[in-house]
Amino acid sequence: MAKVKKMNPKKKPKEDRRRRAERLLSKNTKTIPKISADDMKKLTQDLQVLQVELEIQKEELRKAQEEIGESRSKYVDLYDVAPVGYFTVTPTGRIEEVNLTGASLLGIEKSKLIGRTFSVFVAPEFRSVFHRHCSDVLKRGNRKTCELKLIKKDGTFFHAQLESIAVDGNKKNSTWIRSAVMDITERKQAEEDLNRRTKELKTLAENAPDVIFRVDRHLRFIFVNRKVTEFTGIPKEQFYGKTLLDLGLPRDICIYLGKKTQEVFENQNHEEFEFTFSRPEGQRWFYLHIVPEFDSHGNVETALGIADEITDLKQAELAYREERAFRDSITSSLRIGIAAFDLEGRQSYVNPSFCRMVGWSEEELEGAKPPFVYWPPEEMENITQVFQQVLSGKDFSGSIELCFRRRNGERFDALVLFSPLKDGQGNVIGWIGSVGDITEHKKKDEEIQKLNRELKQCVIERTAELETAKNRLEEAEQKVRLQLAELETIYDSAPVGLCVFNSQLTYRRINKRMAEINGVLPEDHIGRTPWEVVPDLADQAEGVLRQIIETGKPVLNVEISGETPAQQGVLRTWLEHWLPLKDTAGNVIGVNVVAEEITERKRAEEETNILNRDLRRRTAELEMANKGLEAFTYSVSHDLKAPLIVASGFCRRLSGRYGEKLDDRGTRYVHRIQEACQHMNLLIEDLLNLSKVTTGKIKFKSTNLSDLVKSIATQLKESQPERKVNFIIEEGLTTKGDSRLLRIVLENLLGNAWKYTNKCEQAMIEFGLIETLRDEPTYFVRDNGCGFDTSMSDKLFEPFQRLHPDEEYSGTGVGLATVHRIITRHGGRIWAESAGGKGATFFFTLPT
Repeated sequence: MAKVKKMNPKKKPKEDRRRRAERLLSKNTKTIPKISADDMKKLTQDLQVLQVELEIQKEELRKAQEEIGESRSKYVDLYDVAPVGYFTVTPTGRIEEVNLTGASLLGIEKSKLIGRTFSVFVAPEFRSVFHRHCSDVLKRGNRKTCELKLIKKDGTFFHAQLESIAVDGNKKNSTWIRSAVMDITERKQAEEDLNRRTKELKTLAENAPDVIFRVDRHLRFIFVNRKVTEFTGIPKEQFYGKTLLDLGLPRDICIYLGKKTQEVFENQNHEEFEFTFSRPEGQRWFYLHIVPEFDSHGNVETALGIADEITDLKQAELAYREERAFRDSITSSLRIGIAAFDLEGRQSYVNPSFCRMVGWSEEELEGAKPPFVYWPPEEMENITQVFQQVLSGKDFSGSIELCFRRRNGERFDALVLFSPLKDGQGNVIGWIGSVGDITEHKKKDEEIQKLNRELKQCVIERTAELETAKNRLEEAEQKVRLQLAELETIYDSAPVGLCVFNSQLTYRRINKRMAEINGVLPEDHIGRTPWEVVPDLADQAEGVLRQIIETGKPVLNVEISGETPAQQGVLRTWLEHWLPLKDTAGNVIGVNVVAEEITERKRAEEETNILNRDLRRRTAELEMANKGLEAFTYSVSHDLKAPLIVASGFCRRLSGRYGEKLDDRGTRYVHRIQEACQHMNLLIEDLLNLSKVTTGKIKFKSTNLSDLVKSIATQLKESQPERKVNFIIEEGLTTKGDSRLLRIVLENLLGNAWKYTNKCEQAMIEFGLIETLRDEPTYFVRDNGCGFDTSMSDKLFEPFQRLHPDEEYSGTGVGLATVHRIITRHGGRIWAESAGGKGATFFFTLPT
């Protein structure tokens, strides 16, 4: 900052120059000599010249003063609008001068700053810094710089840099301080951001999943992250200032990595390469990228390395090569011939079986273009047409019969199946054909036709026998249904008490039977707690109520005993079901209670036990009859399955070979035979499964039902990936049972839920457990599908009974019968609930 001499505003009054000159002349005591006329004339002339010179000097002086005024005005303007604030302060800190920028920085008018102490605008914690700064400037006289915080008029702070020098004051031997003040708030924030980002980058490098290191020109480590310890087993602190050889790592890898790193410094270019590193757990592969880091002069100062472990990738590559070799080995050993073509029709591959089939070698066939040597002349037109259709991109359903020739001229019939050959991105790059020699099969056509006729007759006879067995089975099961219907009628006609509690455990609603049970009028229940109505039962009731409100889960089959005002002194027993009431958000807002008095039932237990023994005897007789029927069904299923497969296969071949020769009616007949065979096959499979689950020994072991449900749900999603179904599966549900049979149960129940929700836009299938006070876990499978008519629920678990037409939902009607038998064999029970169009829930128990 340049020194500027201050202008003294206090000037002496202007005097007349002539009077001043006369006064000075009068003081001169020297005698003026006498002057001649010539000298006077010459003197006058000199005075005139001098007067002109003085006039010129006066004009030049006036112009100089104007220029000085203009310069001073420009200096004042530059001083005021300078980008930094200028302050001139006395040694005591009083502000003598300030420019407009300095006043603007503090937010105070310029005139109001003059005379004030500068330190009042310095933040308290920086005032000692400011005083030391002023003291240093005054003592040493040279330029000094410091940073501090200044306070604005509105009380806000900003960071500032002071650059100060000592200047002469307006008094003799006085020194002032002139300071340039710059707002460095943005620079400070930038420095803080830079420090923060530097820390973030260091943290990122420190915790990166890859090995990151930096070395100097002597290959000594100056930074390593934590990952290096995991890969080498050496603490990261031991790396600093050392080379790889200093750390005792294998010499060969140290020399190799050192050479590659040295090339980065010499060539000033990055290096990328792979290397291996042995660890106790085995060989590990790495991909290392080393980049040079330059100093301000463009010289390589350090090198940064990032090592990414590619062990898994390398192992996958080795596995792929082994898999490729394995596939090539299988392809070479196949008995079926395989021939591949590129998009131009050129033979790109043949396997040894195909070469043996036609008699030409791989060298002779590969690379050839159509027509190929194994195409007979008489079949050239037909084969060419088929080949052109394949190359055009048309898909073929099923197989094609063609006639080829061997090298010795012999003709043979071949069954060819074409399929597209795709690369890893799914692009078609050619076609591949599998070729089977069916000459011997053609010779057996007549025999097959005969077997077909015999099979048809066998199917008719077996079907009649199966129908008879079915009728017998239905008669036996009808008896069981009648007995169950009698029990259901007795249960439905029994008086049942109903009531509803709100979340405050007070009665909200109650029916007449429940009021009779309690011995209190219905209207006297409303708004009162069990303690106020039935105090003898309140303790039991309150515990169950609070449990349901907290968990949101029902409690079924609760036996409660006690006295009520209806019959004082009489101990009575009720069987009750406690169910949560929820709002649309799923919050429990109350509890619904269903109570059935079983006092008399308890008294009649002995009679019931007698009836149960009789029922068990009759059930045992029925089971013996069922076992006989199931053994027969198993035999019939096995006898029918093989001819059905043959019939279905020949129907497909008949359709593929003679499809063009059949009229519409013939084609329709063949299609109906195929559908009938498929349906019969499904029916036989279901009967076979029903027979298997009825017989055989149950192997009880711990089974995770939740895992079984997850596995089945995954299979269902993969079978129809286009469907969006939400599965809700409760975790950790285990039981003791036969895992194979229990999987059949869950496959049938979840399969039905999947099938009957196929028309739902937002399908939901849930599996879980209902807690009860009895030692009998109750599991359920719930869906939001079409549901079923509850009036037909007694037919749900009967074989061959279906509640939905085949046109809407396919099936055989054996699945739920199979489920019922498996659950029964485990000693459990199964039942279902539904509301038409609102889904269905199947409950089953498995005793512990």
